[in-house]
Amino acid sequence: MTEYFLEKLLSNLKNELNKEPKDICQLIKCVQDLLLWLCENNTAKNCSTVDREVFLIISNADIDSLPLDLKEILGDIGGILHDTHENPEIAENFFSTPPQLLRRIREIADSKQQGINKNNNNIRTQ
Repeated sequence: MTEYFLEKLLSNLKNELNKEPKDICQLIKCVQDLLLWLCENNTAKNCSTVDREVFLIISNADIDSLPLDLKEILGDIGGILHDTHENPEIAENFFSTPPQLLRRIREIADSKQQGINKNNNNIRTQ
């Protein structure tokens, strides 16, 4: 069951990254869902699997148009996450343990939501 759920989360991420135009809010949600799952299932095997799979997904997707902070998180998931258990000091130094990555993606989601709310307020006052 756990492996099936992980496959579904990775598939959702891959599908969102391959959409044109990309829905940044939905993409952030996919990353957040993946990291929530990983925080609850934080094992060396799962971190290595997610690291490897996300690396492959972003290697085969056009991520150039994504916001820099989102590209950085995806790169860290697909490049440093495996160090969470093998070399935790490296992962921690790059804010790339599952809880740190989740905090980072939540900050992006929050700032995106604040931007939407600000735009909605501007529309109402015009």
